[in-house]
Amino acid sequence: MRVALGQLDMVWEDKEHSYKKAEKMAGEAAAAGCDIIIFPEMSFTGFSMNLRKIGEEEQNSKTVKRMQNLAQQLHIAIAFGWAALGKKLEDKGTNRFTLVDASGKRIADYAKLHPFSYGQEDIYYEKGNEIV
Repeated sequence: MRVALGQLDMVWEDKEHSYKKAEKMAGEAAAAGCDIIIFPEMSFTGFSMNLRKIGEEEQNSKTVKRMQNLAQQLHIAIAFGWAALGKKLEDKGTNRFTLVDASGKRIADYAKLHPFSYGQEDIYYEKGNEIV
């Protein structure tokens, strides 16, 4: 298995700009024969607490759909981090990490178990409850 690590110089809270950088990296990884590219936590937004700006509905995530399409197009698995909104506007979100396979199927989804209290992540993000 060939693994690529995608360390983005992302644009703070600007998903569209960061997606384009990630798409270029994923294309390069696929062309080099990699089976998977792994991006870091909060891959396309930076480690923001501004959920109203960066958060997405868990079951209707633009980021997940975009990475599924990219994986399918390039035939490469993609792992990436993103922020999910809570069920209600006033609820905490979750800091998520998702893996899609080379066909674009969502095969693993993780909610961070230990939000970082020193950075006040625990104020904005609910902890996950299962190891994936």
